[in-house]
Amino acid sequence: MASASELEMLRDSVRTLIEDHRPAHWSSACFDGRTSEQEWRDIAKAGWLLAGLDEELGGFGKGPYEVQVIMEEIGAGLCRASVLPTMLGLQLLSGIPAFAERDGLIAAAVEGRERFAFAFAEASTRFDWRTGATRYRDDGDEIVLDGSKTVVAGAADAGVIFVAACSSAGAPAIIAVPVSAVGLAAQHYVLIDGSGGSDLRFEGLRLPSAALLAAGDEAGLLIEQVLDFAVAATCSEAVGAMRAVFEITTGYVKERVQFGQPVGANQALQHRLVDMLRAIEEAATEDAVNSLAGDAAAGRRSVSAAKVLVCDAARLVSQEAVQMHGAIGTTDESVVSHYFRRLIALRIRFGDAEHHLERFVGTTMQDQAAENRFAAQMNEEDRAFSKGLRAFIAAELDPVTRDITAAGGTPSQALRLAWEQALGRKGWLAYTWSQAEGGAGLSMLQQFLFEQIAAEMNAPRLPLFATKMVGPVLNRFGSPEQKSRFLPGILSGETAWCQGYSEPGSGSDLASLKMSARRDGDHYVLNGQKIWTTGAHYADWIFVLARTSQEEKRQQGISFILVDMKSPGITVRPIVAAYGSHSFNEVFFDNVRVPVGNLVGEEGKGWTYAKYLLSHER
Repeated sequence: MASASELEMLRDSVRTLIEDHRPAHWSSACFDGRTSEQEWRDIAKAGWLLAGLDEELGGFGKGPYEVQVIMEEIGAGLCRASVLPTMLGLQLLSGIPAFAERDGLIAAAVEGRERFAFAFAEASTRFDWRTGATRYRDDGDEIVLDGSKTVVAGAADAGVIFVAACSSAGAPAIIAVPVSAVGLAAQHYVLIDGSGGSDLRFEGLRLPSAALLAAGDEAGLLIEQVLDFAVAATCSEAVGAMRAVFEITTGYVKERVQFGQPVGANQALQHRLVDMLRAIEEAATEDAVNSLAGDAAAGRRSVSAAKVLVCDAARLVSQEAVQMHGAIGTTDESVVSHYFRRLIALRIRFGDAEHHLERFVGTTMQDQAAENRFAAQMNEEDRAFSKGLRAFIAAELDPVTRDITAAGGTPSQALRLAWEQALGRKGWLAYTWSQAEGGAGLSMLQQFLFEQIAAEMNAPRLPLFATKMVGPVLNRFGSPEQKSRFLPGILSGETAWCQGYSEPGSGSDLASLKMSARRDGDHYVLNGQKIWTTGAHYADWIFVLARTSQEEKRQQGISFILVDMKSPGITVRPIVAAYGSHSFNEVFFDNVRVPVGNLVGEEGKGWTYAKYLLSHER
């Protein structure tokens, strides 16, 4: 996989190319569903088609993040070039090493001399390619293809179309069909978003037997893999489009003035913008993209879940964008209407939400069967661990704690501490830590078993602040003195921690925090306020981000400091929820003196440590 800086360079180059080919005016009349020869040569020269392709075939490698970057920028820039269909063709070819013409076709495609399309959907079956009626039969040295495909993206530009078909016995197959083949009839049209689609019909189409690229289980697995790739890429494109139209809409409501003030000053609109942003971030596709490199079933489930989220988010974001722009947002000359149409198209491309919900459920049921097989394959050490853990929970978990948790409630702090300290005595509280760090040293499988069995037996969730947040930071960046002082209490569950990050006016925007830590001899003097501090009313210690310098950039000058909650000058005020519960607090710091020895790592590097902590929290 490329480095972060390389991905950003790729993003910039893709964005520049798209801007170079952007129409001078937004008008549906200028879109014919095709990609010009010049634009395609520029795309090939820029290396877009190398993304997701094995290095031995001249590509960037199978890491999918380059594809994600390219597709996000395609969505953000409303690029209508049929890039994804050719990428899908390359994915199919890369999975068929025995095909004699494979390397030549791949080379022609990445050099811009050839384009591909992938035909899988039929009018009667929508997104379920396995139930299609397109059939082939052997006839000597030839195969004969009959059937039809619908809404085939990129077919109007393609030289070769890869068709998902079945034998007369129903076995899946992949067939390469040149667009010049006799017996192929094509009807090309422009879709709602200006991209191209085609309906294809095969009537006694004869091809050499070598055109049958794969058959049986091999073909079925490859088609599913390519469709997973397509779904993840489509989700990335939608996320890019949503982010772009969100930025446009945010800028518009800030500038648009009504009744003497920007419409964005209306709190209701601000809340709706937050809903849009939340939906976009929930639909972000990193997990789905990452899953493609792992287990096939897990990847299939992950991309289907992502598509469901993307469909819901795309509807919300596109509708809100048009509504906030008012009447102008519905016109063809407004770019907002083009984002609206693109997101409509992407919601149904490669399967709508209903299809992917069904697919997710089906994959999950398959996984449950696999889980049963998995349980039968655990080794004796894993079985012994599971048995021992169950016995431990049965003996040590207070029945009152168990019953409250089972009912969906939150046990008291005393009950939770009793459970955590029991785990601490056993050495299991820091179950994700290695033995070198003082943890349990459990394997990944045993960590999974720990979480699964603990949840199944209604043990309360363990706190994140000690073992999943400050503990890993201390293990990585803490001094030997800090480790010997703080880690034993974390490992035993005897020291309760809370997190001092959020402040009024700088919730998720941590870089804007105002709390100061002024150096005074051997101490820092802390002044400021933290808010939404979970568990501050019973915590022994708090780890805070405080500004030790005002001179650097916002992300610099921030330090990571450990503070005793019993220090003079600390005031905790509860924030009681509407239903009477109390877990959040405001914490006020009034000239709180903290020894310099409580600074973790280097002064001014708190932003780096905070990002490391968040990676563990996530």
